Parts: sequence; C-alpha cells; structure tokens
Amino acid sequence: MRVRIAHDTTYRYERPVRALVQALRLTPRDHDGQHVRSWRIEPSVDGRLQPREDALGNILHMFSADRAVEGITVRVTGEVETSDASGVLRGTVERVDLRRGLVVLRDERGGRYVTASLRRSGYGRGLGIDDLRRGDRITLVGNWTRGDVFDADRIENVRSGRY
Repeated sequence: MRVRIAHDTTYRYERPVRALVQALRLTPRDHDGQHVRSWRIEPSVDGRLQPREDALGNILHMFSADRAVEGITVRVTGEVETSDASGVLRGTVERVDLRRGLVVLRDERGGRYVTASLRRSGYGRGLGIDDLRRGDRITLVGNWTRGDVFDADRIENVRSGRY
C-alpha cells in the first residue's frame, strides 16, 4: 500500500524567541515492511536543518532559526510504501539464553528489544541457537504469540557482527 503524508505542526510564542532550536523526529526509516519513497521537512522560517541519528538509531533533524521568531510551522510531506512483513523478524542479537531457548534482539524495524523463542528443532540451513552470538544480525521466520514473544520456525540468515 502506498501512503501519502502531509502534516503541519505550528508553534506560537507570546514574545519573539531569539534562540529557537527544535529537535524534529519526523522521518521514518526503511525496513522490511516499509520503504520511504520520498520525504521532505520544510520549516516556515529560515534556518539550518541538520540530519542526525539519535542514540536509538532514529532519524533526527536539528533545526535552528537564523533570527528571532514569533512562531514557526514545520511541514512534513512524503510518500511511504508498506507491505506485510508480520512473519519476518530481523535484528541484532543482544543476549542468548541457551538453557531456555530464547534470544533477545534489537528489532531493526522499531529499535525495540524483542524476545524470540528458538525452542523448536530443525531450523533449516543448519543454523541453531548455539550458532548465535551477541552482535550477530539475524533473520527469523515465524509468528508473534500472545505474550509478545516471536515464536521462530526457523533461522533464515545470520551475519556475524562479532569483532
């Protein structure tokens, strides 16, 4: 599905603000179920808009106005294409619990920590939980359970992130 976005955020101040700095977290990332086709951030006043990445890997833009302002409108427009990727989980391994058959990983889609169950046998491609180490980037295929745990049917791919 293709989604077009147009969003305005307006800030008004009682008195002109001389040192306006805004941290804007308005830009989505690409991932398995989402491709950002186009994206634009347009402040209504002159200034500097600098892209960065925050500590969690989110896209962040820092805006600083060139002059004192009484208000500002930030317009965001873009187009995003989405697809169903509910049975696929990609992320970076943070912790492996061999005894319980669990892996905690940081999900590439949203950056949140996810627990994946790898208790089933026969993971295909000769890959098992014993092959995983902290820092590895993995792709799992399976389903979400009620307890917000990803129940993996198989490990599809492992890329070593070890140093």
